[in-house]
Amino acid sequence: MISCCYRTNLLCRPLQWSEASVIFTAHPSQPLITARHFSSSKTFIIPSPTPVVASPASYEPPSIISVAPGYRWLFAYFPRRDCDGIACLWERGVEIDNWKIKEWWSLAQGAGIVAASWIGAFRQWITDSSGLSTRLSPRGPHTPISNPTLILVTRDLRVNVCYFRQYVPSLKIISCSLEQPGIVLDSQAHLMQDKSLNTARQCFCAAIGLEYNESSVLIATRSYLLPSPMPNFDTASLRLPAEITAQPLPDIDLLSMEWENIREESYINISELQLKFDGSQLSLVINPLPPILDCSAQLNNLEFMCVPLTPHQPLSPSKNSGQFYLVSSYLDFGDCKLPCFF
Repeated sequence: MISCCYRTNLLCRPLQWSEASVIFTAHPSQPLITARHFSSSKTFIIPSPTPVVASPASYEPPSIISVAPGYRWLFAYFPRRDCDGIACLWERGVEIDNWKIKEWWSLAQGAGIVAASWIGAFRQWITDSSGLSTRLSPRGPHTPISNPTLILVTRDLRVNVCYFRQYVPSLKIISCSLEQPGIVLDSQAHLMQDKSLNTARQCFCAAIGLEYNESSVLIATRSYLLPSPMPNFDTASLRLPAEITAQPLPDIDLLSMEWENIREESYINISELQLKFDGSQLSLVINPLPPILDCSAQLNNLEFMCVPLTPHQPLSPSKNSGQFYLVSSYLDFGDCKLPCFF
């Protein structure tokens, strides 16, 4: 079941509260991740990947921070102002503040990461009002040959499954388009920057849904429709050629009017992702589902919510394990005039 509710949620820097009571936040102005242990007030800095350290002025604070269940893995994405961004994966050491870079990789401009989620066999414990503890069923597909396993959705409407296969030290990434049915095998895994970019639509918001006792993953995306590029426009130097600059001013105004055609799609796309293992190879299967139509503009956030059954109702693979919702929030000021400062 998928439904929508409306709420106002102002955009802010990412924040992650881990099981070890360590709060990870993005620095307000620098490409850094700061961490604070809640109970002891201990603070520390997560080491940044090499390109970010070499040129910190070129990168923005991380837009995505995600901690894996079990507090062993950490992921973040650092957008770059003028080129490709950097994705980084850390592994924790023995100490709570000991994080080492396991792998980092670059992403092409226009293919930045908009959503991240971990999958695996981790099972959460909950306690009811009487003090009775119950272990919930696993969410999402099983990953018998990989640890960790991370799902990423990028702006060019692709899903990327990143994982370390057992006894293989290098990171593998399986990438597949969300716009059409497709299947990619483990043997075809490669880095994401080798893929061509979608130049007509750009995803700006996405959610990854994991349901209890369900082997598939739902992915919701909302995109901008981009105008076609203007001919003879030199984007590198940001100058118009002589034959265009010599034209009357109304023709130049058409250029700005073209970019005003950038708009949100009126629907939310839904895709189903399945990970299959045949005993030797892992495969990624994508199946687009019917979209949610007639959605409002000014979308602020998308989030899947999975509500399990109560502890007194034991979970079973043969029955529905709870309620599954897609929540969408919108930010619309209407006639409100915001102050401007120059």
